[in-house]
Amino acid sequence: MNLLKMDFLSLHTLSIVKLTLKDIKKNVLINMSLKDKKVFNLFKKGNTKGIFQFESKGIKNFLIKLSPNNFNDLIALNALYRPGPIKYINKYIYRKYNKKKIKYDLPIMKKYLKNTYGIIIYQEQVMLLSRVISSFNKKESDILRLAMGKKNINLLNKMKNKFIQGGIKNNHNKNILYKI
Repeated sequence: MNLLKMDFLSLHTLSIVKLTLKDIKKNVLINMSLKDKKVFNLFKKGNTKGIFQFESKGIKNFLIKLSPNNFNDLIALNALYRPGPIKYINKYIYRKYNKKKIKYDLPIMKKYLKNTYGIIIYQEQVMLLSRVISSFNKKESDILRLAMGKKNINLLNKMKNKFIQGGIKNNHNKNILYKI
């Protein structure tokens, strides 16, 4: 049926931001920097009360360990702070500060995983890697993404076989493909 699913969240924090902008009577969002050191210092200290998805004690502890200094770190931590991928947060933090230790299973993976220190974090990375490693088309890579998201084991096994066969056709090592 291929329908688009959208999640609409009711955000109390958004109402606070709206009222704050109204109170200061100017639109500061236009001039907002994604590199503001003062803002990153607050994140590094875990001073994130009132910041949606960065308020919990658990994520504050990871913020302090991560010591984010760029917007990509915040995006990655937000994506990793979920029941499944949470186990990769410490690995992400370690690799951020020990870049020379990062080894990619295939050289082509560096192009797509460099900004996440060799860790597949985003669905888009899965889709891109399936295309370049195993010659998936856009529809196939989207089916893979959906199968992973829905944890559809039967479909995942089918896509795994297709991934392995496509990778072999592209002269990649079978054992490495299974590892990926």
